[in-house]
Amino acid sequence: MEHPAMGQNEVFERYQSALKTLTCRALGEPYNFRFIDEVLTAEMCGGDYFGKVLAECQKQYRESGRYSPQSVSLSTGFNAPDLLKWAQADAEMDLPASWDAFSHHYGQWVEIQIADCVRSWIGNGSTSEEIRVTADSVRKEKGLTARVKNDDGKVEFEKELLAAIDCKRTEYPARPPLKVLREAAPFFEPGDYVVVAGRTGMGKSYFGLNSNYQCAVDGVASCYINAENTARKVQRRIWQMHSGVQWQPEYPGVSQQQIRHMMESWEWAKNCKINCVTPARTLRALTSAIQREYYEHGCQLAVVDYIQKFREPSFRGQRVDELAEISAELRQLAAELKISIMALAQINREAEKSADKRPNLADIRGSGDIEQDATMVMLLYRPEYYNIEIDADGNLYPEHYADIRIAKGRDIETGLIKCRFNNVKGFYDNDPFAVSDSAAFAPAATQFPATARPSQNDEDIPF
Repeated sequence: MEHPAMGQNEVFERYQSALKTLTCRALGEPYNFRFIDEVLTAEMCGGDYFGKVLAECQKQYRESGRYSPQSVSLSTGFNAPDLLKWAQADAEMDLPASWDAFSHHYGQWVEIQIADCVRSWIGNGSTSEEIRVTADSVRKEKGLTARVKNDDGKVEFEKELLAAIDCKRTEYPARPPLKVLREAAPFFEPGDYVVVAGRTGMGKSYFGLNSNYQCAVDGVASCYINAENTARKVQRRIWQMHSGVQWQPEYPGVSQQQIRHMMESWEWAKNCKINCVTPARTLRALTSAIQREYYEHGCQLAVVDYIQKFREPSFRGQRVDELAEISAELRQLAAELKISIMALAQINREAEKSADKRPNLADIRGSGDIEQDATMVMLLYRPEYYNIEIDADGNLYPEHYADIRIAKGRDIETGLIKCRFNNVKGFYDNDPFAVSDSAAFAPAATQFPATARPSQNDEDIPF
């Protein structure tokens, strides 16, 4: 089809402007390219400067799952400073929103071209049915029909099956934080959507950070999506887990050896592969943050603290349905990126009406879809928090007792995992002398003079 005639220039210019914006945002948001990869076609890109840049972004994304303005510059020969400048342009609109605008204007441009051709088809004697079929063919050629990526999982399962036959257990990057928990579920598998639920004070954030910490000890990149606490307090918890030292405002009377231990622990925590991210509390900001961590840092476990804190501004309906949509999006994102996503979830107050205060699946606040979407659901319980000293059989609970109930699991059995909890390490294995192969909680609590031991205050309440 020829260049636009008079009267079509305005639509063509809007299409070109939208293409420029789309290209700028694609350069600036490689982590969001998944939103447009399956619907972007070569026809849409065209052959000008921005179209060539956008096409190269897609080419590199499909080859390696990542790209940057620098890598696009190397492949195309376009000036790198220019591409870096365009990567920062139109930042008020994210990539998915720029795609919405582009697809609208591109669709208008294609329809104008089709309308122009209809006159010619009529002049050639085509019937109305033939014109409709031809127009639909043009729309398909121009990329205006949806395309669905087909991933049937056959290749992945074949590798898994052959490994099982050879008695080689398939290993995955992200592992649960407790040795006793790994006996039930050795890994958080790629695509798993894990829900960890508990009442306020049960230690949900601790468990999430314990999972991040285990990844860091194993050398695996992970991220903690923080909507519950200040970033400073999150760093404090990570430092505590590694040092075994409880945070306090002052440490009088400590030795040089103890100071060295605390600072070395901080250097480890500062450089470990845990990224703490505090996005806006919207669904799009949440998914964008996880995508960015995956594409830029190779994140294999994303912990969301916690799911009920997030909203979908465009949603019009009841909160229960809004939470269902957020949960479904996280489940889909885990499957698409092939990483594990852990959503921490609040439990309803109704759970505290029972004698032992134990939560059930039905107590997850806001939406039953959260439980239904999950591949695994774990419920946290600490009787000490409620000053409950005796279990249902009349036996005295051990000091700092905690348990984790696997209430739902695909390919694993449900059951009760007994462990311990304190405000320094979070959740840890029963035997304080047991050292796992990763030594996840190896650092023992440093002993300070009595004057330096912290008192109980609000800072010690588990979040």
